[in-house]
Amino acid sequence: MNKAISWWMTVFGAFLAATTFLSIVSHAFSVPISHMFTDLIEFYRGLFRPIIDMVQVPFLRLLDALGFHFSVPGWFKDLHILSFIGGGIFARAEAGTPNQGRDPKIWPFAMLLSGLFMGSVGLGILFLLGLPRPIGYFIGSWAGALGRGRAPVGDDIKTTSFEAGNKYIYGREGFAMLIAGIVIFATNATFSS
Repeated sequence: MNKAISWWMTVFGAFLAATTFLSIVSHAFSVPISHMFTDLIEFYRGLFRPIIDMVQVPFLRLLDALGFHFSVPGWFKDLHILSFIGGGIFARAEAGTPNQGRDPKIWPFAMLLSGLFMGSVGLGILFLLGLPRPIGYFIGSWAGALGRGRAPVGDDIKTTSFEAGNKYIYGREGFAMLIAGIVIFATNATFSS
């Protein structure tokens, strides 16, 4: 994948995840959200509504048929969006590392489908919960590289082992989400008071 496209995907995903997390935190802890972020949250919910509805509507219809009437709250839809982000991180990390004998034409497509499946059923949340360790690996590889005066080991994914490259990509995505989260929460605190 082109490095510029990969960089923009990381930035977009990080800010989307941070904004979604802000929405969830605001529902859970009654944190006020500035008007700027309220509009942004409504925009991304509208953007992802067809995807989320495609996944959730069949279950809601089944519940209605069984006599259970349930409307999906906004925070639950936000969790589902985070699950898709986690599935996307999984797909990018798995498809972006050396294939080790796998067909290079089929492997990225297979990982995309598995990432979509994980996002659909909610398993993508598990990848987001497991990000602290790869973030430490990412920061450690950059800190070690600065001491040696060269690029970190994981920076050239093609010459890295599958496991190291995988952890590096997970860590890079997680680190971007951490920084975006700090920026989003600080900006929200500034404009909501």
